[in-house]
Amino acid sequence: MPVIVPFLSGSSKQLSIDVEQPIIYLRGPPSHSTINELKGSIVLNLSKPISASLVDVKFVGKAQSQWPEGIGPRGTKLYHEKVIWEQQAVLWQPDVDDKGMIPAGDHRWPFQFALSNDMVETIEDEMAQVSYYLSATVRRPGSLVNWKRRRDMLVLRTLSGDDRMIRMERDTDWCTATIALEQSAVVAGAHFPLTFMFVPKQKGVALECISMVVQEHKAYRLAEYHAARSENMKFKINLDSATSATDPEMVDASFAQLRRALNAKNAHIPLTVEPFQYRLVLQMPDCKSLTHSTYFPEIEIRHLLHIRMELSMPNCTERSIIDFKTPITIMDCRLKDEFGLPAYEERAPSANDLDRGEGRFKALSNTLAMGFFVCPCYTEYRKTVMGNREDFLLLRQQIISEHTALPPPYDG
Repeated sequence: MPVIVPFLSGSSKQLSIDVEQPIIYLRGPPSHSTINELKGSIVLNLSKPISASLVDVKFVGKAQSQWPEGIGPRGTKLYHEKVIWEQQAVLWQPDVDDKGMIPAGDHRWPFQFALSNDMVETIEDEMAQVSYYLSATVRRPGSLVNWKRRRDMLVLRTLSGDDRMIRMERDTDWCTATIALEQSAVVAGAHFPLTFMFVPKQKGVALECISMVVQEHKAYRLAEYHAARSENMKFKINLDSATSATDPEMVDASFAQLRRALNAKNAHIPLTVEPFQYRLVLQMPDCKSLTHSTYFPEIEIRHLLHIRMELSMPNCTERSIIDFKTPITIMDCRLKDEFGLPAYEERAPSANDLDRGEGRFKALSNTLAMGFFVCPCYTEYRKTVMGNREDFLLLRQQIISEHTALPPPYDG
């Protein structure tokens, strides 16, 4: 994932852009009717008066995409860029008294943009990107060069209050299998807990292997060129830890058993007559592999969790295959400890918990209790956030308060 953090550029050191928050946080999916605010000031420091016709600021979003196969009438266009968001505020215009002159001294013009929640967040895919920036301009009549200043802005989409536990059940002739995901959204590179339970119907049923992958589907579209391209990739999920719900003390043995099932085709783990139940903590692929999920039709990125289990029976040559598939949301890795991730109960949910659909959120924490892959873009992000820590903490507390309510029990 490329690193994009706010920076300043321009031809005049006398012109600068100050913002109250260096990062814009969208809240939940685009369907949530939330209004976000971008506030700041354009600062102009003059040692002598200058002539000017206008001082304005723009907030601009652009989408860029690469088309190696070629698009357009002759198929020769390999790159496309267009503006998908633009807002402008005029901060100063001359009147009769000004006579087109801005006097010497320090000038500060505040601005504010209302941003709807359906705007596209920053996307940093290898083949397509969405980026945002603020641009301030002092227009100089009679001059060949206007004074300009630019500041890149990062737009992140935080966890929705719709994130919930997912429970799936499959009933076969040999056993009943249940899987409960404690969350439907996860940050790239973070840990992802789930619990599975087998209730065998016959003696001798054994778990032979487990396959767990994240499927990433990418679709790129340009309606104006009737162009479309898609690709699918699979990424293996690694097991970080495993705990038996019936005997939590058997951590090492549990991990060894499940790791064997993940890495071998014939692990042959017997399922006892009692519920065979484990809580797994999975390590999701990091942002070097996964791109966060998006809602933008022109750069649509979706994720599916696929868990496949094979069971065997004595004197039976064929195996029973159990498939679990469910959509999940992969969040930007820079949201690791800011708004998106709740802390989860340390204990493994019991069989009764699974029946009642419990194992829900316990509290919202700033950090994951079980670690995180520290990638370069996250490190740069933290530097940016820490530069304006006080305002950031106020914003974080405001957003956290919207998501602290426990979700209702799963009934369906």
